[in-house]
Amino acid sequence: MRFAFVTKLVLMAVCVGLAVNAAQAARWVGSGDRGKWSDAQNWSGGVLPANDGTEEIVFGGTRNTAVHLDAAWDVKSVMFDSSAGAFTFEGQVLTVQGAGDVESKTINNRSMNKQTFVSTIKLGQNQGWYNAKASGRLIFNGGIETNGCEFRVNSEGVVHINGPITGDGVIKRNGAGTLVLASVGSDFSGYAPGAYNGTLVFTQDVPLDAKGPFGRGNAWNPVFLGASGNSNASLLAGGAVTMERTVLINPTGRGSATVGGKTQGESTFSGDIILGQDGQPAAAVSLTAAKNGIVTFA
Repeated sequence: MRFAFVTKLVLMAVCVGLAVNAAQAARWVGSGDRGKWSDAQNWSGGVLPANDGTEEIVFGGTRNTAVHLDAAWDVKSVMFDSSAGAFTFEGQVLTVQGAGDVESKTINNRSMNKQTFVSTIKLGQNQGWYNAKASGRLIFNGGIETNGCEFRVNSEGVVHINGPITGDGVIKRNGAGTLVLASVGSDFSGYAPGAYNGTLVFTQDVPLDAKGPFGRGNAWNPVFLGASGNSNASLLAGGAVTMERTVLINPTGRGSATVGGKTQGESTFSGDIILGQDGQPAAAVSLTAAKNGIVTFA
């Protein structure tokens, strides 16, 4: 374990998607044959959404909440309004174009219920995913194809990514909620995830020299915490796992950073901890362990 300072790292990714023009909106009403996406009776006015990346899709209510993507579809965004029940999506690939803005709400859960994607999600452009309610959940059990894009989880609730992440790109965490990276079988070659604010949880070993949900494996691809201003970010082990990557604690003004474990398992941080960059020290750093848990910094 080494504590050090570093000069500023500049990370870049290339994301090429469709040029999406003015969006149209399509609302799920669930009046058709079970939950088939391609059944026009499941959509407001009996009209299918366009399959060209221009439609803003809105889900609400509790009719036909088990949605079957019987064909691959290309949309601009997906929103669950405050009336939405707990939806589940399975079947073909759902491409979500977004607006090219990581602060956007491309996949947006405004409901108190969990929304689960078993279908693979493919990113078209840089985008943001959002939970409006602290009790809300976004769960991705299918694959995520990053397509060289950045997606930022800006949420108050919890986002679970359980399926494999593939491709190049950037994953970042912001807002007061939690992002749990439990991805199995990932072949993600992008930059390591980081958290400007909120909590980033890893539930598998993160080796130094292999790809996985934490991106390409090398010493110069650190997991970062914090940002300028009053940032409060945490990196927590969610089990008996090891983090071999470097952890970079950014200067955060009056904010703080927390590193440690959140379960009773014995977790280990064996990579370097870098405190600050460009000659600016990190703000307050706390090391934490759950009750009856053990965290080793080796």
